[in-house]
Amino acid sequence: DNIVLKPKNVNELNYLIHELTETLMKRSEDEISLGLKTRDLEYSQHETKMVKGELKALQRKFHILKQEIKFSKNKISDMKWVHKDNLRNLVSAKKENHEMGVKIQGLTEGLHSIEDYQLEDGKVNN
Repeated sequence: DNIVLKPKNVNELNYLIHELTETLMKRSEDEISLGLKTRDLEYSQHETKMVKGELKALQRKFHILKQEIKFSKNKISDMKWVHKDNLRNLVSAKKENHEMGVKIQGLTEGLHSIEDYQLEDGKVNN
């Protein structure tokens, strides 16, 4: 502040020196404070960029996980249909097995009847 100072004595000179020193120190403190705030702001901006990058990475991972879940659900659905088909095949096989068992039982009973009949007639040759 271009003020012309003309001290009248040593005390005024000492006072002016003291005031100028105080003013310079205050400006220096303000500059240091501003520098620290600037540094903090730059650090915060850097952290924000890092967090945004991490967020994008997490969003990509989340998207991939959603796709994997969808794929897994489709796979489970397919497996349910395969399981239902297998159950139907098992039921059909059990029915066929039962029918064959009934036929075999009928044939066996018929064979025994023939053997019994032949024994009664004495026609069995050993």
